[in-house]
Amino acid sequence: MLVGLLYRNHFSVFNLFRNFYIRRVPTNHLLVSLCATTTPRPDIFWWNSSIMDCFRNREVEKACQLFEEMPHRNLVTWNCMITGYMQSGRMVDAQRVFDSMPQRNVVSWTALMTGYLQSGQVEKARHLFDKIPERNIVCWNSMISGYINNGLIEKARKLFDEMPSRNKASWSIMVSGYIRQKQLDDAMSLFNGSPFRPTSLCNALLSGYVQLGCIKEAEDLFAMMDTKDAIS
Repeated sequence: MLVGLLYRNHFSVFNLFRNFYIRRVPTNHLLVSLCATTTPRPDIFWWNSSIMDCFRNREVEKACQLFEEMPHRNLVTWNCMITGYMQSGRMVDAQRVFDSMPQRNVVSWTALMTGYLQSGQVEKARHLFDKIPERNIVCWNSMISGYINNGLIEKARKLFDEMPSRNKASWSIMVSGYIRQKQLDDAMSLFNGSPFRPTSLCNALLSGYVQLGCIKEAEDLFAMMDTKDAIS
């Protein structure tokens, strides 16, 4: 019965042993031997998933060990390491991996940039942003959000104004940033110029007005909303 189950579901068994390996759970030697003969060799997806599982479980050294043991690596592998180190607060290691990459894509640049922003190293983040070969809208939004989170609302607005194109997230980030800084006049001015007015953004502006006691402005905004939800 066990052998039949193994043959029918290689993927589940593979994941089972990946989790055993990551968490160092003791296993029966017979079961290990059996699975070694009935499951395929680990592929790149298995390795990458295992590395991210290690980082999620805060087993950074185990993730490093897996990375070193990999027979082959792809771009996703390197990006997993950068992201994992960044989320673990190990920016020196994240930078080292980034510098060692045989090739990079926009995800690589954005992940490292975001790490520097989250650790308050804004100038390093901006230096990276300026060097990104082909910036997409996620890069721009991440840098603007990073400025706001570090209390640099004017730099955020300057970069927002320089964007070649904007999406709903761009407008929401900037308007919400003004609200967080209690600059409701600026928030409303930007909101009025936005081609997007998602309910979530209206709710954020409503909340800002209410918190500052601007009840009349909140009522006017509520009346002009096309769509309202339970939060409104």
